Amino acid sequence: MDALWALLLAALLGPAPGGEPALRCGSVEAPRGGPMVYVPAGHFWRGSTPEEEPYRETTRPRKRVWVDAFWIDRAEVSVRDYAACVHAGVCTPPDTASTHCVERPESLFLEPWLHAETLGDHPVACVTRPQAEVYCRWVGKCLPSEDAWEKAARGADGRPYPWGWYEPSSQDARFGHFADPPALEDPAPGQRFVFTAPVGQRPRGASPYGALDMSGNVWEWTRGLEGGEAPLRGGRYLGPEAAPAPAFARALAAPDAARSDIGFRCAW
Repeated sequence: MDALWALLLAALLGPAPGGEPALRCGSVEAPRGGPMVYVPAGHFWRGSTPEEEPYRETTRPRKRVWVDAFWIDRAEVSVRDYAACVHAGVCTPPDTASTHCVERPESLFLEPWLHAETLGDHPVACVTRPQAEVYCRWVGKCLPSEDAWEKAARGADGRPYPWGWYEPSSQDARFGHFADPPALEDPAPGQRFVFTAPVGQRPRGASPYGALDMSGNVWEWTRGLEGGEAPLRGGRYLGPEAAPAPAFARALAAPDAARSDIGFRCAW
C-alpha cells in the first residue's frame, strides 16, 4: 500500500528537474496481467563507459538519470498471457508468417505459440511493437521507456548485470547460440530448451527490484523512436553475441518488425 501511495504521489508531483515524466498510463486502479514489481523514484546510472562497452557507442555516455516511481512486469509477457488477449478478440496473433520468423534457422522458436497449451510459459515473440502496445493497453498498462526499463534491470548502484557484477551462468539468464550447443541445461532438473525458456524461472538472475529475465531470453520492445526505429532492451537467447546482455545493452528494430527473438513486458 505504501508503494502504491508513493506511485500516485509521484504521478501528481511530476518528475524532478531534468527527469523523465512518470509513465502515467492505464488506470489508477490495479491493472491486470502478470505479477509486477515496484521501482521507487530516484536516480540511477544509465548507459556504459567505453571500458564496459568498447564497441557500441549507442550505450554511451554513462550518466545519472532520474526516473519517477513505477511498476513493471516481473517477467516477460508469456505465450499464454498473450493468447488470452487474442481469444478476447483484442490482440492479433503473432505474425508467424513473417520473414524473420519463418525463413531463419531459429524459426523453430515458433513452436511455443503453435503449442500454447504445453509451452504457454515461454515468452511470446513474433509480435510487432504496435501489437505489444495493444496488449499492454488491454491489461491497463503501457510499454516502459528505456530509462524505466534500464533502472528496473540494474537498480541505482551502477551494476552491469541485473544480478550484480559477477560473470553470468545459465542459472542467471537464458543465453547461448541456437546451434552451439543445440540445447542448454535449464535450472529445472531434466529440462533442456533449444531456444527460449519459460519466463520467470531464474530467480538468481533477479534485478534489485525482483524483475526476472532482464538479460537474455528475448529482446524487449520499449517506447521511443531513434531514426525511425524502436529501441530494444534485454538481449536475447541467440545470435553472434550469444551471451547474456548487460543491463545497458540496447538494439534497434523497425516498429513493425515481427521477429522470433523479440518479445516485451509492460509497465504501469
